[in-house]
Amino acid sequence: MDQLKTAIREKGIAVEELCQYSYDTNRNQTDIKNTKTGEDQTYVYDAENRLSQVSMTKDGKTAVIQQNIYNGEGQRIQKVDGDETTNYYYQNGVVDYTTDANGEQNSQNLIGTDGNVLATERFQQNATQYYLYNKDIQESTSSLVKEDGSADATYQYTDFGETTIQGDDQAKNEVCYTGGIYDQSTGLYYLNARYYNPEDGRFMTEDSYRGEIMNPETGHLYVYCANNPVNYVDPSGHFTAAMYTVIKLVLVGGAVAYVSYSSWKNHSSKTKYAGRKIISKTKVSVWLTAGVVDRIIYSKSKKKSNTKKKKESKKVKKKERQIFQVGHMDLDQKNGKVEMSMQLGKWARKGKQGKEYSELRKLGDRGR
Repeated sequence: MDQLKTAIREKGIAVEELCQYSYDTNRNQTDIKNTKTGEDQTYVYDAENRLSQVSMTKDGKTAVIQQNIYNGEGQRIQKVDGDETTNYYYQNGVVDYTTDANGEQNSQNLIGTDGNVLATERFQQNATQYYLYNKDIQESTSSLVKEDGSADATYQYTDFGETTIQGDDQAKNEVCYTGGIYDQSTGLYYLNARYYNPEDGRFMTEDSYRGEIMNPETGHLYVYCANNPVNYVDPSGHFTAAMYTVIKLVLVGGAVAYVSYSSWKNHSSKTKYAGRKIISKTKVSVWLTAGVVDRIIYSKSKKKSNTKKKKESKKVKKKERQIFQVGHMDLDQKNGKVEMSMQLGKWARKGKQGKEYSELRKLGDRGR
């Protein structure tokens, strides 16, 4: 059944802690009893096997820790922790912004091209604060940096994701281990399809994806990343991703982050939304993101294409000169000048003389 029934924590040869686990008929984990602390944590699920409530019982007293509500796509759209309510709004499966119990927007995220959160804006007590995410190779947040360069909070993780947060944490950041949403009140991670308990290295519910016949490691329905969290991540709660894929995304996304964040914060217009002023970031960040990616692709392919360019340059007249720049291309011709702006998406010719427009465009396309 792949279910965890008992976990023992030892100190030397002595048993320091023992936890016992229970499951319902749908194979969802419903209870964890800790013999050391005397705590009994209970989990309740809705008809779709989604975690709807977490309660804690100790010394005969029971308190509800957390309540969750989901939309038709299975995304968590509301979390209630005690007196604090958070409503989540998504963009392509990633949290775009949040609101409080009154519907007032209290955060706005900047989302990168690979779907990770690069920066965030917090609205606190009629003030706006910007934060930039520093992340490690697994996309786990290592620190959250303020505008003045100081750290709002730093984060440390065990291999399986047990999380330690140090600092003021004024932003109340939830994006932590491998980019998952960390619920501090329960110690669980919300990984879209399922909740994950990093202390046990197991998911709370079994995977609806039954694995691959040719890959036995994918057949375990509760284990996290085939018990190999160093080389794999599982942001979806269904499928593991090899680290070389994540490394590729980090290299590109990291460069995009600093450029997009700067433009998002400094060059965007203010608009009203949910009773607050927020950043309208789409146009500027999208263009700058594309520019950085173009620059990365261009620099990586530059060496490979040097030989080809030398051959092609022989076809160009000696007095003609080509200058290539990312985001902006100049073609200096014998009888005139043509400029191609990627930002405008248009060709602009300078000078009254020169070759026909179509011929110049062909030359520019060939140079690209």
